Amino acid sequence: MSAASLDGTMALYRAGRMQEALAEGQALVRQRPGDARAHHLVGTLLMALGRAGDAISSLKAATRLQPENIMPRLQLALAL
Repeated sequence: MSAASLDGTMALYRAGRMQEALAEGQALVRQRPGDARAHHLVGTLLMALGRAGDAISSLKAATRLQPENIMPRLQLALAL
């Protein structure tokens, strides 16, 4: 993929290509730092990879950017 996208990153995640999905998700966050969905996706990927400690900052960012979305909060509670 030349440009990261939420759909492309999710497709990699669903295909079980976690490391590639994480790299795409991190690129997406760099491209769109104000996108709560991108931060949430990176946090989700890090949690799926067993990297809960690393997921905390992404999940905190998602929660800050989109406080009405309960899912990043739930994952953040699991990461802590």
